[in-house]
Amino acid sequence: KIAGGILLFLVGLKMVLDTNDDSDDTKVKKSLSDQMVFPLAMPIMAGPAAILTTVILIKKAGDNYTQQAGVVGMISLILLITFFLLLASSQISRILGKQGSEILTRILGLLLCSLSVEMIIDGLVLGKVLTPAL
Repeated sequence: KIAGGILLFLVGLKMVLDTNDDSDDTKVKKSLSDQMVFPLAMPIMAGPAAILTTVILIKKAGDNYTQQAGVVGMISLILLITFFLLLASSQISRILGKQGSEILTRILGLLLCSLSVEMIIDGLVLGKVLTPAL
């Protein structure tokens, strides 16, 4: 958790502080590297946290098939919303424009930084380096 939190913090910090003063050569190199890293986003969508959450919710439902169907229904709804957002991403980007995209990126980067700090603190508490405050 601590290592993951640090990595997320670095990504969030880059999102918040990144300036787009790149030359054309750097943009092409970044574009190629972004395309190579893109497949890593899919496991994050269905990563360990999502899988663990699903297992916990199904386990809480127990033998109640109605609740299990509700969990599966919610997961299906989230997948459907994600699918349509990914399909509409170019239109959303066009609507936001360059400045709107930069503002949204910085806001999401700030949220990612705060989540990563929480993750680091949770890791320290679990490792008994810190004691939780009451």
